[in-house]
Amino acid sequence: MAKINCYSQLIAKDLNEAYFLPYTISSYHKDAKFHNDKKYLVFDRRRDMKTVDTLPPIRHLATIGNAVVSLVDIKPDSLQLDHWNKWLSVFAAAEVKSIEEGFADDIPVVSTGPLQCLPAKKHAIDPELHAELLCKSTIPLIGVPTPQLIEEGNISFPCMLKVDQSSAGHGNYIVHNSQELKQVVAEIRDKCFWTGKYILQEYIPDAVTMG
Repeated sequence: MAKINCYSQLIAKDLNEAYFLPYTISSYHKDAKFHNDKKYLVFDRRRDMKTVDTLPPIRHLATIGNAVVSLVDIKPDSLQLDHWNKWLSVFAAAEVKSIEEGFADDIPVVSTGPLQCLPAKKHAIDPELHAELLCKSTIPLIGVPTPQLIEEGNISFPCMLKVDQSSAGHGNYIVHNSQELKQVVAEIRDKCFWTGKYILQEYIPDAVTMG
């Protein structure tokens, strides 16, 4: 059966040589494998980081392909490999290295976000630019269709409050009135200790959004 295009091939189109690091970054969890607590903060709240540090890398390995090397410190067991060979045989088996090996040379790293532990020159994209591009407030500026931004002095309810640097639905709230707005802001500031920006957006009923 012919192999199909995969994510590693997309990376290889832009970079002659690169690593892919399929890990989730956290600012909330000190025990996360990649913990950004000083720079490039991300709002992710409470999660089981043992699961987060295990499942995403394994899921990516199933379909990433081998056009670039993946950096992981956990490897699939024989049952997983047999399952992939049976049901995902159109994807070439991933080529892997340990994170320590990959971070030791000069080959750039493609990651889900900028890492404070990694020198800027090791990032495949400038980390400051990467952080800016991941912000929800940047999306309208680059011409991507998105619900209309709302100024805090001219709010119509219901609306969406979204933490500027967040993903996977974390930091997204439907706000129905000014009292709820105060409660949500207090929650992200006082309970989640988020000091960064948030945005307000038009609420679109029955719409499903990601990010």
